[in-house]
Formats: sequence, C-alpha cells, structure tokens
Amino acid sequence: MKFELFPVLSLMEKIYHLPIGQDRFRAYLKMLNGGNKDILAAPVGAYNPMAKEVVLHKLLKMKELGAEDVASNVLLAINDKLEGSEKVIKVGLNLVDDLGGSWSNKFQTKFESIFKFNGVFNYDFCTPYFWMSEEITENLIRKRTMAYAWRTVFWLQNGKPQTLADHLNQEVFVSEKFEEEKVEISEELEKLKLFFDKNKQSTDLDLIFNFFFGDRASVEFGYATFGVGELTGFDLARFVLSNSSSIVY
Repeated sequence: MKFELFPVLSLMEKIYHLPIGQDRFRAYLKMLNGGNKDILAAPVGAYNPMAKEVVLHKLLKMKELGAEDVASNVLLAINDKLEGSEKVIKVGLNLVDDLGGSWSNKFQTKFESIFKFNGVFNYDFCTPYFWMSEEITENLIRKRTMAYAWRTVFWLQNGKPQTLADHLNQEVFVSEKFEEEKVEISEELEKLKLFFDKNKQSTDLDLIFNFFFGDRASVEFGYATFGVGELTGFDLARFVLSNSSSIVY
C-alpha cells in the first residue's frame, strides 16, 4: 500500500471565497460527494462549509507554510517503510472549526477522528485534523500527518479497535513511530494503569472516551466519569512504549 496527498487547501479556499449562503453550501456538497450523497468523493468532511472569514485566514496561513508539501514529504517517507498490496490511501488535510460555536467540539471530534474514522477509511481516505484553536507549524504538520497515517496502517493490519485494549494498542503503535521523551511512572499514571488492567476488555464507549480524554471532557458531554484526570490513555501509551517492547493486550 502507499499514501498519496489529495490537495484540498486550494479547493476549500475557493469555497470560502464564496459568500456565506446556500450557493457556498451546495458547492461544498458537490465537492464532498461529487453530486451523489451516498458516496465520499473528497476528504473534506471535517471542514465547516459555512465558516467565517477567520477560517479562511488560517487556511491561507497553512498554504503559506507549504502544509501540503510538508505532508507529502512525510507520506513519501512512510511509503518507503510499507509493503503489501497496491492499495492507495489518499490524504487530505482538514482544518476543523472548533471555535465556531456548536459546529465542532474539539474533544468529541478528535475522539472520532482518531478512533472512529470508518467513514473516510472505507473510501481509502485519511484525514489529519488541524484545529483553529492551535498554532499550526511545520513540525506540527509533520507529526500530525504521521500520526493519522500510521493509525490508518494500524486499521489495515488489525481492523477497527473494539475494546479498550485495542484502542490503547493503536496509540502504542502510533507512538512508537516518534522519538519522544521517556515517560516516568507516577502515582496518577499507576492508577490509570490499574484502571486499564481492570477494564481492558471493555467496549463501553463512555469508558473508552473517558480513558483518553478524562473526566472534564466526559462531563461536558454528559458521559459517565471514571476518575481519569490530567494524565490519560495517550500518556499511558507513551509510558508503555517507554518501558516495554511489547504491545499491551
């Protein structure tokens, strides 16, 4: 398999230059599904088609950074490490409007983009998410593109994660592709590890969301809380990688 960039920034720039209204929305839908509401023709599903001008400004800054060239070089490097079928996964960078009121909540949207991306995966797309609320740099573009691409590889090799252990395995798999500082054990991390050991076969989405995003995010959605604080499953994934060469089951 291999990854290819699907350039979308200039396409979305054209959309955002249209006045906010039905003509813009229809133009976006035509690009998204090619006129057929039952398919996905372009990896732009996380964009807010009715976003205000501030989103256009951020998108133009991404273009100035050469975001798609940076991402393309990352994908070429990943391709050198891949073997197997002739499957091609097309990668489109998505700028998510998490500042635009109710359009995209960061926690929920991030969870879905990392662990529930069936919709784009089924069409051989990969969509690294970037957020209006964050500073976008070349280094961030490289790391974010890598992370989302390797998650796609994980799904191709292992299928969609089902249990809590599957979800953690995915993030351990991704973390091992990066050179990161060693994560030391702490009382809070030890508590999280015990929680994982007790619940690793759970498929409860409230629990899995809480494990990766903590109580504060869960309360925001009215989800059940399980006492997960500042350190979450993403930290445990890096700890596992730092202290063991084996995947957690």
